[in-house]
Amino acid sequence: MQNKSIPRSQNSLPFFGIVRESFKIIRKNKTLLFPVLILVFLIYCQLDFTQYYVLGPVEKNFVLELAAYPTTLYNLGRNLDIVTYHGAFDELLEILLVKHLHLLSSLIPTLFFLVAIVLSTYEAYTYKLLGPKEILLKIGKCWNRVSLTSFCMLLITFGIMFIYLIYYALISYLDVNSWSTVIFFGMITITVPFWYFYLAALWMVSLIVSVLEEGPGGYKAIGRAVELMSGKRLQASLMMVPFVVASAVVYHLVHVIVTSPTLFQFDRMSSNGHVTRYYLNKNARLTIEISLLNASDCLLKLYMFVVYTVFFHEQKTNLDEKEVKDQYLPVVASEA
Repeated sequence: MQNKSIPRSQNSLPFFGIVRESFKIIRKNKTLLFPVLILVFLIYCQLDFTQYYVLGPVEKNFVLELAAYPTTLYNLGRNLDIVTYHGAFDELLEILLVKHLHLLSSLIPTLFFLVAIVLSTYEAYTYKLLGPKEILLKIGKCWNRVSLTSFCMLLITFGIMFIYLIYYALISYLDVNSWSTVIFFGMITITVPFWYFYLAALWMVSLIVSVLEEGPGGYKAIGRAVELMSGKRLQASLMMVPFVVASAVVYHLVHVIVTSPTLFQFDRMSSNGHVTRYYLNKNARLTIEISLLNASDCLLKLYMFVVYTVFFHEQKTNLDEKEVKDQYLPVVASEA
């Protein structure tokens, strides 16, 4: 590892300053970032293709089973005959099993992507150069901490969701025609996006703490993230907004592109002047859809990981400077 210079102390960057620095780091560190990006993109695509070809026949049979017994959903909470719907239940369990396996399998490249991008970004931002072997060694050291922190944040998220469910359950027992009930319902609903973006930002900073700081993991890393975000909670939450909005927009655009009846049609004129129209088949459209969605997902995750790594460095630097000032200020005051 080669250290070119010592990181300079600086004031906390604003939102657009962090975004600008992030793009600089991506350009500076592209030789290491983009091979990782391509590797994760290929793994994501392979997992999606595998899931599609495994579940394709199963989902088709499941739909046929439901069509054969139209009252399946109606009888779901009543006297449902297990023998009659045995085939549909088996296929539903197989679909759920494959979906969960796909989710668990995608967590491994996602965690690798996170750790590799965060480490390379932080080292580049602090003017250090790490080789691939050093990054792989650091990935092995912090893997358990990152996994534990993710699990703890998942528990916290589920806990907050459960509290909201209790609130909405209580509202259902109130008078729906009362203004107080409407106001209470509106106030609870308005807080949902605020909690969503805050928890997403807290989750991201907690994972970065687990990667870059020795020791903290799980709830300790989350507590450290809360400390680092102190005074900048709004900025940290707002940095998550472009990622969420861009993800929704890209998903909608890809859906429009793939389902367009005229975008992927081709006309070919034969020697006798007859025009034949060709359309892309289902597999070709699926390939385009999976490739576009995974490419945009990887690029957006790259943006998010780099932005929050820069935010972490800025907040950590300011917090360290504040602690140093607090230590030396009483000494200076006593000497005066």
